[in-house]
Parts: sequence; structure tokens; C-alpha cells
Amino acid sequence: MKLSVREQFLLAVLAIIALLAVGYYLVYLPMWETHESLVAKRDEVQMTYDETMAKIASLDKMKGEVATLSAQVNERTKVYYPSIIQEKLMLILNDLYSESDVAVSDEAFTLMVTHDLPRAPGQAPAADPNSLGVIVQEYNAALGGATAQPAAESEAAAAQPAGEEDTAAMQAAVTSIESMNLNVTFAATYAQAIEWMRLVEEQDRSVQFQSLSMTPGDATEQTITDENGNPVTVAVPNGLLDCNFSLAFNSIPKLVTQDEDYEVWELTGPYGKADPFAVVDTDS
Repeated sequence: MKLSVREQFLLAVLAIIALLAVGYYLVYLPMWETHESLVAKRDEVQMTYDETMAKIASLDKMKGEVATLSAQVNERTKVYYPSIIQEKLMLILNDLYSESDVAVSDEAFTLMVTHDLPRAPGQAPAADPNSLGVIVQEYNAALGGATAQPAAESEAAAAQPAGEEDTAAMQAAVTSIESMNLNVTFAATYAQAIEWMRLVEEQDRSVQFQSLSMTPGDATEQTITDENGNPVTVAVPNGLLDCNFSLAFNSIPKLVTQDEDYEVWELTGPYGKADPFAVVDTDS
């Protein structure tokens, strides 16, 4: 059957429409869906990129805040001992006794006591912006943000912990203060007693003079221990005072590295001596 020109033209138009429909549904629509998916992924990546760049831009500021807060914490906690080590305190005091030339007759330490800070965790910080609790809270908050950035560890390593355990320890550190009391009795002139008090003050530590008593002494003789550990009776010069002092030594765990020398035990002499009051060899 022979088709007319008009029929051939209509068939050609129909074929073109069919090809366009097939191309639209089989080619164009999948390509458009792929395009839209790529655009959505691009927007998501762009958002992530913008957030990352914003964090990077604030990294230097965050490092500076951590360093500043670390310096403030360091300044406000340096007067406290990092821990109460009775043997270490005895050695420090012994040097002060020798330097002020007082004759100690009795030295008694009480058991260590822990005092919780008045502000409980989660409670609003004190109104005083200079209080230690506020600074520690800001320090912990800044430190938590800074440790999330790997690059922060290089520049502020001294002010940041090395891992999660250190971070937790630092955030929970300043929750209590430990203290130990000392009651010491010695014979000294007024000038020697004042000199001993001055030496204690010069330690620049949190040591509180809770009470003191100085009365004229009436003893004419005194028994002391010589360098070999033997008791020796000596005459008491005139003008000596019987002095009794009560002191409190305070400590808090440190947020930053401090007082390495205090934590080191330098004596190597053996314990369990036959005479516990014998002189300890500090040169061994």
C-alpha cells in the first residue's frame, strides 16, 4: 500500500515525537535527577566546608583563651601545695628551724583533712569574676573546645592535657582543698621567732598561722639531740621565749604543671632505723 505524502509527513512527525519522548524519559530525566543529587551533595559539602573554616578561623582565638585562662589558673594556684606530703613538709620546716636557729622541742602534725569547695558541680559560678572557680570553669570550657581541634595540641601543649583521662582529671580537679595542721613548740629569742615567721611567709605558700603563743621561758637547762643522735643537756641562755605555733598547710590538685621539685622525694636513706630520730643522710 502506497502512502501519500501527507501520511508520510505525519508518520515522520510521529516518529520524531516518539524519539523525543524516549529521549526525555530515558536520557534527560535520569540526567536531571543526577544533576539535582550532585547539587544537593555540593550544598552539603559546602555547608560542612563553611563550618570547618569557621572553626579553623576561631582556633587561634580559642588557643589564646586557653593560654590566658591557663596563666590565670597557674597564677592563682601557685601558692597552694599540689598535695600534702608530711615528710616533705618536715624537711622544709627543718631547714627553716636551722636557718632561724630555733630549738624545737615538739612538732606534731594532725591527720590530713579534705574540705569540699562550697560550690557544687553544675551550680552557677560565684558572682566575683576573679574567683578561682569561675576561672577554672572557663578554663575547662575553653579546653574542651580546644581539644576537639587536633592542631590546638601543638601550640598550647603546656596548657592542655594529653588525653581524655587528663581532661577529665583537670575538669574535676578543683573540687576540694586538703589541709594538714602543725603544732610546733620551740625555744627562741624574740628576734629568732620573728625570723622564723618571716621565713615561713617567704615560702609564698598557702600556710595559715592559726594561733601563736610566746611567753618568757623559765627553764635553765634544755635537752637536745646532737648530730649522732645522743641526748645532750645544755644551758638555756637568758631571754629565750617558749613559743607555740599552730599552722595549717593547704593543697589543691593542679590544673597545670607546677611544683615538680616538691613532688620529687630526694632522700634515699633507709627506713626502719633502730633510732627513728637519728640524723638522715641527705647526701647519699
